[in-house]
Amino acid sequence: MYTGEDMTNLRKEKHTVSVSTNELVQGSHLFKVTGYSLLLERKCSDPIQSAPFEVGGHNWAINFYPEYYNEYSSVFIEQLSEGNGVRAKIRFDLLDQLGKPSDMTPHDDVLHKFGGEDMEDMKNGKKTVSVSTNELVEGSHMFKIVGYSLLLETNCSEPVQSAPFEVGCHNWAINFYPQYYNEHASVYVVQLSEVNGVRTKIRFGLLDQSGKPSGMTPHDGDDTLFKFGGKDTECGYGFFIRNKDLLSYLQNDSLTIKCTLCVLTSLVNQLVRPPFREAPRWKIHSDLSKPLESGEGADVIFNVKGKLFLAHKCLLAARSPYFRAQFFGLMKKPEAVQHLKVEDMEPTVFESLLRYIYTDIFPDIEEPCANDRVQLSRTVLAEKLLLVANLYLIDQLKIICEDILRENISDDNVAQFLALAEQYNCGLLKDTCLGYLADPKTLALVMLSKEFLQLMIDCPSVLKEIKENMGYPIVGEVLLDLQNSVDLASDSI
Repeated sequence: MYTGEDMTNLRKEKHTVSVSTNELVQGSHLFKVTGYSLLLERKCSDPIQSAPFEVGGHNWAINFYPEYYNEYSSVFIEQLSEGNGVRAKIRFDLLDQLGKPSDMTPHDDVLHKFGGEDMEDMKNGKKTVSVSTNELVEGSHMFKIVGYSLLLETNCSEPVQSAPFEVGCHNWAINFYPQYYNEHASVYVVQLSEVNGVRTKIRFGLLDQSGKPSGMTPHDGDDTLFKFGGKDTECGYGFFIRNKDLLSYLQNDSLTIKCTLCVLTSLVNQLVRPPFREAPRWKIHSDLSKPLESGEGADVIFNVKGKLFLAHKCLLAARSPYFRAQFFGLMKKPEAVQHLKVEDMEPTVFESLLRYIYTDIFPDIEEPCANDRVQLSRTVLAEKLLLVANLYLIDQLKIICEDILRENISDDNVAQFLALAEQYNCGLLKDTCLGYLADPKTLALVMLSKEFLQLMIDCPSVLKEIKENMGYPIVGEVLLDLQNSVDLASDSI
């Protein structure tokens, strides 16, 4: 069994609303791969990755595999940002020679689910562009070994290493083994920089006694693309040349090796579009208030209790169906300047109406008034503009006024606001007033006011709703007695 206090608390319980907004955020990224033929020569499973780009609050990259499986190229989207369960529709298009998407591009319309960072799935917000530039950077190094015969006498498996040199932004050295295995000399290139997966073509040449590369150099036609595993990785030829054959290349007991490297470099650049100039903002509120203040181009003059207001028919008609019918209805004769007299309205209220029509902003009343202008409180102005908005059929202004009144309900004005809500069909204002009167203590105080007695006379149906909204029979009996008293007083009059 609920007590009276329990019932009051139940009626004051809060009602909350939450909204889950689900939408597809679209973005695109253009990934250009240059030097495609060089990628085919790599013959490896490593992807070419685009620059990172952002769509839907997550970071992504495109992974392109030139030769993924069985002479097929593959393309994937990789999620770079954290967050499991991200779902995305993915569509890939290949641009033809005219730069337009080809109709033959295979794709589907599946919603793929990503597992989080470093996950990728097979297979348009922001538009970004990145370019993968793939090219062979060539460089050579001449390595002269003096006193070659002394190296043969050492019978050492340690290499003779050249000075470091740089090709393709990586550091290298030549390792020469005079007696590597079974009377063969070996030569290798060793990577000195710490980068995995560097690929390069290597060509060694021995200079003959005239100082020119010999046409008889072993492996002269080899075009292998070697892959280095990182720092101190060697790639080259173990059985480069027999020692006895190498003697013909000696000059004064010196051997000169020419090493030519063609390093495959892949550079990904994010193309930054030139910044868009921000267009000057159109200050519509202040711009449209200027013709109202100056009266320039006005074609209608309102006379409100002796004060004249200049306005523009087209703008008034666009904002109010009432004015549209008044100025441009059937059988209306065009007039250069039309004069209209407004009855039953204060000049301050009519000026506030015009300012809202021109600027779509509820009039600012915080500034002090000047000259003969009357300062109205925000609540009183909203109350008066509610009537005006209803008259001129300006629904948005009516809603604004209703919300202002709902925020400022008190014991002194709730009966008056309830009468306004009933008269002008303001459902939310009415519900708020009834909820305010659901407290028996509040209702007991309000019932003694003359505004409440007037409400019972003008809107008897509202009294019934108040009683139905109460959970206390004794309060309903008091209301019934009060209503009977009002009815008797009305009959005697």
